[in-house]
Amino acid sequence: MIDILYNYVIIFSYWYTLLQELLTKMPEVHLALRILANGYIVPTALAMMVLARWFKGTVAAARATNQRALLRSLLATLIAWGLAIAVGLLWRSWLSDPGWARMLNEWADRQSNPFPNLAAAAGVALAAASWRQTWRWSLGCFLATGLWAGAQVCLGFYYPMDIVVGSLIGAIVGWLSGSMTWLDRLMGVFVRLARRWMLA
Repeated sequence: MIDILYNYVIIFSYWYTLLQELLTKMPEVHLALRILANGYIVPTALAMMVLARWFKGTVAAARATNQRALLRSLLATLIAWGLAIAVGLLWRSWLSDPGWARMLNEWADRQSNPFPNLAAAAGVALAAASWRQTWRWSLGCFLATGLWAGAQVCLGFYYPMDIVVGSLIGAIVGWLSGSMTWLDRLMGVFVRLARRWMLA
């Protein structure tokens, strides 16, 4: 297992070095990747999408259905975020073994950010939980999250496997949340409270 992981990191480091050489010749692309990789552009876009969806619907019943589904998606996002943090803590405790620690010190391009990618877990959960109801909106969330996570890999903030594992966590949590129709009753309570406070 150690040899497989070590070779994976060496291959990624070689690919990353080639990509950086290419990006130095294309400063506009490098700037675009830096803008996409930061924690402002895509999260703000996702937040605006959530806000627009919250108020979508011409009649109160349609808005309430949208809001229940959206609350379920937000719940899935929080659960996926927490689960990804827990997986990362387990991973770090596993890597504290002396054999792993020696190997980590030899890595040519060790990443400082924790495994898995939290952005991928949260963004994919947000999209997957709503896929059955509004696939176009979910597709927009998937694409935005993919651009965000892909830019982070290209800049060396994360390894590709961090994105894959984070996306799997988000997809599983989001899909399970989207299939739990009994959550609608609980989410309906929150929607009624929001209406009372004139937020829905």
